[in-house]
Amino acid sequence: MDSTIYIDTCNKNVAPGAMYCFLNPMTGCYFAAKLVLTDTQLRLVFDNAKRKDAEFNIEGGSTESRYILKTLGLLGRVIKAELIF
Repeated sequence: MDSTIYIDTCNKNVAPGAMYCFLNPMTGCYFAAKLVLTDTQLRLVFDNAKRKDAEFNIEGGSTESRYILKTLGLLGRVIKAELIF
């Protein structure tokens, strides 16, 4: 509730092991996931046992993966997080 997260909205490149922030347009809520991108698959990996990882098969290369990420509400890479209790 009292957390602050800074997001690098200019850097849309997928970096291995980085956490990314998304905005769910249906609920207006934010969520974070790690991205794993290969030539044939885009995967969102959640650090939450209650949430299943999401997988998308890619046929159109980087253009298709960009459209998928835009549809998912990609905001950018999380570069700093502050949790205030």
